[in-house]
Amino acid sequence: MAAFLKGRVSKLETRNRPPVRVRNTVLTFDAQTGATIGPKPKGPCMVVPHFGTDDEWQTAILSQQERLIAEAIKETHGRHTT
Repeated sequence: MAAFLKGRVSKLETRNRPPVRVRNTVLTFDAQTGATIGPKPKGPCMVVPHFGTDDEWQTAILSQQERLIAEAIKETHGRHTT
């Protein structure tokens, strides 16, 4: 076989190999406490922080919004009375 064809043939042969399987494992931890959530996977894993559920976020955002509105009203009334 000609030397220039060897590279092409080997490239085609590697195309026919099945793809390498990668196990996706994730370790989730609580962002505030640092405690792990669930069992620790064996071997290498991706570490992902958990910042709470959607309901927890909604509650926190609503309370923050109420606090900010109250502070804005307080500052506005303070400027007009002086």
